[in-house]
Amino acid sequence: MRFNQILFEHFVNVTTPQQKAQYADVVWDILQRSYEKIGGFKGAANAEELVNTPGLWKLSRRHGEIVSVGIYKDTHGRKAIAFGTDGSVEGRRDFHNLKNEDLRYNRMWVEASGDIERIMAKAGAKPVPAKYASALTNKEILDIEPDGYHYTRLLMGHPHVKIIYGFVNIDQHLLQKFKERGIPVHDLPDNMKLAVDKV
Repeated sequence: MRFNQILFEHFVNVTTPQQKAQYADVVWDILQRSYEKIGGFKGAANAEELVNTPGLWKLSRRHGEIVSVGIYKDTHGRKAIAFGTDGSVEGRRDFHNLKNEDLRYNRMWVEASGDIERIMAKAGAKPVPAKYASALTNKEILDIEPDGYHYTRLLMGHPHVKIIYGFVNIDQHLLQKFKERGIPVHDLPDNMKLAVDKV
């Protein structure tokens, strides 16, 4: 109960461009610093583009300051496209709390490499077989590694090895994409759920 109270007190859900604009500068700065080792955050060209990208921002606020962020798109469920912290102990703790809750309740998936891959693996997140990656990401997959989970695709014109972790929702459109690519759909892994169409 105490954990839920902490989440309620400190996490802010932001969804509209107007709401996002209030936090855009600090969120952009946190993401650039968090992704500094790989040349900065590349998920948007600038803060304005990020603000106008549909999806959810989960922000952790401590002592009036934003200390961690999670950025998500509505793509086959909730796709995490970025995480970041201000580097503080509280920021790192809030990020791990957010990530653990997302994984515990099967409410996000992420295309990962580097630090995020190590964090997800350590948290016990379930990987998604790489044969589904092209349909999930709408990107050309250049190679699938022997483990069946890691794959290579181009990012900014350069090949990168990636892996998908988390929980994916499958609608009829995505199911059709699997079939078109010759991917069997009769034996989906338990972290890929076929959504029931509402009438």
